Amino acid sequence: MPFLRAAGLVAAFTLALTRGAVATTITVNGTADNAADDGICTLREAIIAANTNTASGAMPGECAAGQASPTVDTIEFDISGSGVHAIKPASELPTITEVVLIDGYTQRPCATNTEPCSRANTLAVGDDAELLIELDGTSAGSSVGLRVQASGCTVRGLVIDRFASDEIFLGNFTSNNTIAGNFLGTDPTGTSSPSTSVGIEDDFGTANTIGGTTPAARNVMASTSDQIVVNDNSGGGNDVVQGNYLGVNAAGTAALPAETGVHVVGGSVGNAIGGSAPGAGNVMGNFLVGGVYLESANDNVVAGNLIGTDATGTMVLASTLEAVRVGNGPACADNVIGGSAAGAGNVITGAAIGVDVHGGASGTVIQGNRIGTDLSGTVALGNSGCGILLESSSGSTVGGTGPGEGNVIAFNGTTGVAISTATGSRVLGNSIFSNGGLGISFTSRCDVISPPTMNDPGDADTGQNNLQNFPQLAAGIFPGGTSIDGMLNSTPSTTFRVEVFANDACDSSGNGEGHTFVGANSAVTTNASGDAAFTVNFSLTVAAGKVLTATATAPDGSTSEFGPCTATPPTTTTTTTTSTTATTTSMAPTTTTSTASTTSTTAATTTSSTAPPPTTTTTATTTSTTQPGGCATEPVGATFVSIDCRLDALIAQVSGGSALGVLQPKLLDQIQKAKTHKEKAEMLCRQASKRRTRRALRPAINKVGQFLRTLASRKGHAIPPAVRDGLGSAADAIRGDMQALQRAVQCPRDAPPA
Repeated sequence: MPFLRAAGLVAAFTLALTRGAVATTITVNGTADNAADDGICTLREAIIAANTNTASGAMPGECAAGQASPTVDTIEFDISGSGVHAIKPASELPTITEVVLIDGYTQRPCATNTEPCSRANTLAVGDDAELLIELDGTSAGSSVGLRVQASGCTVRGLVIDRFASDEIFLGNFTSNNTIAGNFLGTDPTGTSSPSTSVGIEDDFGTANTIGGTTPAARNVMASTSDQIVVNDNSGGGNDVVQGNYLGVNAAGTAALPAETGVHVVGGSVGNAIGGSAPGAGNVMGNFLVGGVYLESANDNVVAGNLIGTDATGTMVLASTLEAVRVGNGPACADNVIGGSAAGAGNVITGAAIGVDVHGGASGTVIQGNRIGTDLSGTVALGNSGCGILLESSSGSTVGGTGPGEGNVIAFNGTTGVAISTATGSRVLGNSIFSNGGLGISFTSRCDVISPPTMNDPGDADTGQNNLQNFPQLAAGIFPGGTSIDGMLNSTPSTTFRVEVFANDACDSSGNGEGHTFVGANSAVTTNASGDAAFTVNFSLTVAAGKVLTATATAPDGSTSEFGPCTATPPTTTTTTTTSTTATTTSMAPTTTTSTASTTSTTAATTTSSTAPPPTTTTTATTTSTTQPGGCATEPVGATFVSIDCRLDALIAQVSGGSALGVLQPKLLDQIQKAKTHKEKAEMLCRQASKRRTRRALRPAINKVGQFLRTLASRKGHAIPPAVRDGLGSAADAIRGDMQALQRAVQCPRDAPPA
């Protein structure tokens, strides 16, 4: 019998090992911070019980003993009383060293507590979570909120704020931890931020998940520091950051402080910031330095995020230096911003520069994004300077030749894509339009509008992208069809890719942007003199009168600026003629004087002839221009639409004003900048920001004033008086209406639809 009993005990023990130990639920029932056998289980005691697998005391109500790993213990909350329960540690809580689930959502015993009960978020846009457990670091000294030095842990449903170092720290070489459904750095309502510390620091971790694709997994994070830092100098990486609200309130409607949204540093590899799956993208509403900063990190993917906007992607919240920053050393390689898959593109707006690739970064791929627009790619949100700046980098690709790879780059204040000191930078298949300056520019300046870089014979010059020469398409108005011919002079005996784009109008520089990609020829080969004639066949029929432009890309990937536009079709005009005849008895010769005006130039012609007396005839002809966008029927006045129409007309006059001589480029630049500032003011008014709208109108008014002063200068007196006075009168009226609009504007009522 004793043998049988022993055998039975061994069998039972073996069965228990096979099934595994039963996980322990450790229930925190008080907000105190002490460790004593007093019938209260504090959070400090609960962490110790989970780490040591030892009960916190013998009295009823003390923390139960945890189980050894790999069993996952659960720390729950059942604190009496309603509302938010603040736990204020007097020092740093114990480091978590055993796998555990800390679940703030368990604070909801509604049988005894009044509503609301703790619950996870259920909204796809916004956040209706009720979080009732707050870790407040006000009294904790220089400490971390929760320090995790174990793998496989989950922290959810907590408010953690006011800690001096990090709200949550994932320690060296931890993996497979999940931080989801928390408010980090904000108050319990998610409407303000009292914190100055990093939200989550993942130090050398691997395959940790911050957030997730479901509404319940969303973290809301804000503070005056970085929100998420992934620091993996020792070879970690493959972390996932998805579905979070960073630098924005829980509703997703208003900016909260943030230095960066996600900062990946120190050789971190293979991290996913967002993604193409529904719910994977993060909202990075506001940031001081950048929404995403990939610093000396490689093979990371930033996809599906709203960077610089609210949670709907329709309103700009950010006003910062760079929305996405990639660089700081050759270790920063092969990062992807966006992607060709549905949902992979980011919305990137609200910055001086949308995407800045610099500091020796190589192989950066920027695809499928909306840079300067909303998610539809049609509504202006804008970056105040360049859409993309490629500086001190190599081998970058902006767009591509495959489906979904092209970016929409539009409504940025200066250049669409600026190529500074970069080489081998491909710019292919994008939709680039409505930027303040050139679509592609060889420039290091994002604060000014730069002129085109002229071709040189044989393309022997050097510089960014080797100052690749642009193609020249067949002259004249495009008659419509499925192909166009052109010429390229560049490096001898070399094969290039020429891409052609269709536009509704030409850039005022005469060298265009590229609104719609219509076709390419990848076999344009120059002869020994560097010349190549080519034909580009289109994938669709392009309507007559469209303005076409083209780029050339060399074998090393260096893309040119856009070449000259094909001719713009003549503007439709309506003419009203009034004749007056007076009969006299004079025997003098008859003199007939006629004045004719065209849409592009102002010219006066006087013809004298001798004819039998006695009739003198004077004929006056007045020509009015019908402009695009309904300007012919727009009343003159202090409205955005009227001012825009008249600025366009003034730009057209200056562009075609050969009589302006050496002042033409300066006058054109001044009036174009006035229009750029006016468009920014209009965009801000659509966002219901009256104060910022008025402030943005001020530089527009100043630029028109500069235009008037240039006309009145000593060099301006060389302009024919009739031309000078006509331009001055038009500009002065525009300035007056701008000033009236600035004083009386009401937003968003006065902003026209985008």
